[in-house]
Amino acid sequence: METLRDMQEDLIRAYQEEIDTLRQRLKAFEIGMHSGLRHYPGPWVDTTERDREQAEDGIARYERAIAHIPKEYRNA
Repeated sequence: METLRDMQEDLIRAYQEEIDTLRQRLKAFEIGMHSGLRHYPGPWVDTTERDREQAEDGIARYERAIAHIPKEYRNA
């Protein structure tokens, strides 16, 4: 049976994996990757800046959540 501590560690590990993925995406943007979308038959729309900002925001959200997890589990 999983303890609250086990669940906390699993959640932190999963969030850290997401942070790592988002950091890899940011690194790709830093070395010149571009992203975009196209709604056929329309033109290509560059979404690089939006996607870069979403990655940065995601990292910040996951880091805040990781910081709050121990507090929440102490109150459980």
